[in-house]
Amino acid sequence: MLKRRLILLGVLMLWTAPSMAQGNKTKVTFQSLLEEMVDREALTKHPKGLWTLHQVSSYDKRADDGDMFANEDWSNFYGNEKYNGKDVQIIMDVKGPGAITRIWMTGDPNAKHALRFFIDGAEIPFWEADHVGALIGQNAEIGYPLSFRSVDRDDLPINKGAKPGHNLYAPIPFEKSIKITYEGPKEKKGPFEGLFWNINYRLYHGKVDVESFNSETPNKYAATLKAVNDKLEKFQSISTFDAKMQGEAVENKNWWGEVIGAKQAVDMSIRGAKAINSLRVYLDAEDIDKALQEMLLRISFDGEETVICPFGLFFGSGDQAVPAKDYYRKVDEGANMASFWLMPFKTNAKISFANTTDKPIKVNYRVSTTPYKWVENSMYFHTMYKERPNFQVEAAKGLDLEFLKIDKGVGVYVGDTYQIYKPFGVWWGEGDEKIYIDGSKFPDHFGTGTEDYYGYAWGHPELYNHVFISQPIGDANTLKGPGITVNSRVRLLDGIPFSKSLDFQMEKWGWTTRTVDIKWATFWYQK
Repeated sequence: MLKRRLILLGVLMLWTAPSMAQGNKTKVTFQSLLEEMVDREALTKHPKGLWTLHQVSSYDKRADDGDMFANEDWSNFYGNEKYNGKDVQIIMDVKGPGAITRIWMTGDPNAKHALRFFIDGAEIPFWEADHVGALIGQNAEIGYPLSFRSVDRDDLPINKGAKPGHNLYAPIPFEKSIKITYEGPKEKKGPFEGLFWNINYRLYHGKVDVESFNSETPNKYAATLKAVNDKLEKFQSISTFDAKMQGEAVENKNWWGEVIGAKQAVDMSIRGAKAINSLRVYLDAEDIDKALQEMLLRISFDGEETVICPFGLFFGSGDQAVPAKDYYRKVDEGANMASFWLMPFKTNAKISFANTTDKPIKVNYRVSTTPYKWVENSMYFHTMYKERPNFQVEAAKGLDLEFLKIDKGVGVYVGDTYQIYKPFGVWWGEGDEKIYIDGSKFPDHFGTGTEDYYGYAWGHPELYNHVFISQPIGDANTLKGPGITVNSRVRLLDGIPFSKSLDFQMEKWGWTTRTVDIKWATFWYQK
């Protein structure tokens, strides 16, 4: 099965910065990947075949035989072998060259079950710990925020035995191969005794020179590692209006506010070869939550509208004015909002704030740009939103939501915001992401649950705002009702390139027959 999953994706080739190139080869190191991670411009340029993004996970392998909604998504290992005379299970075994870009795990990460990383066929692991959490969510060598737990506690209060999601976003490049093994229970017991995982990784194609990760790599590149961690953590900690982008020049500004009448819009234009690098907005409305739901942001680049989305979904807080933040969006107290997606264009851009409510809304705004050189593999930024009110799923029978379907195009998928409202007092459910790339018949990315996709675990309501993932509202995850939950995930090194098509299905599954309201926004770049 793993072999089949590795050959499903087509051939693509990455834009690479001059500092990464050595002659006719692209040099890939821990340092170059860290630098790419915080380079917002890198996402705007299509990889052009140098790398493809893949995933291994503990999804229920009965799906391989057609049961796409099978839900025992734990401890489904890719094989077994011996290590020092003991039985171990295989979590991942992939041939390179490549680089791991994201690891998520849960189950019982603090149980004394060994996790080991082997690279390029070595018999000795370069990383080893007696519990999963030490290497994934609490990796002292890597540090925060590249290694983190969804919430910083060992046990979660609602489900006895549940643990938080453990996340590792530090890249792990490998020249020939990477293998991860787990020395844990041989039998597949209950989920709280099992192991869940999702691992994203790149495979490189063409002329590349990959410097494999080893036990000394974090120390060798300690300065870059610290600089990236510091940069990410600082960006998370500062306010919406203190965050500054490199080369930022104000294009349009009305910070004293402009009243937009009911069913009216305010438009503004930008000319030149540039990129929008920050968009800051403050709404003053009689009902701020309603304004977030019904004020639409519309953006056109070079004559084509590619962004249309309600403010709340676009900025990541959903239908309520609550603090939310990640690497590309910030919402502070009082609905001060900012976007830092880099949005390039060749000649012109048009931004529209459209008030679809029956009340006037005052909008304070500032739009800034930076110079941008458009090249052959540059792409436009896209946002689409969808709603599924009164969406019903029968007990223990899954249905797939069409999250995003692009039948023809070249681009990179870079994130989403997902909101669910439940009017009842039980668990709303979950669902596996199933992502088909370039016409694949079986998902290239097959997940283990909605909360796993968003980096936490067990559908818990605790709030978190990390660089890559957020849950600014978690009320629908409680056993009370009604309530809303909002989750976001943005992608840096784990963006998903496609060269022909992309079909992203998000499963909805629950224990009881219930009706919910679902809204979501998707973000991607496309030529």
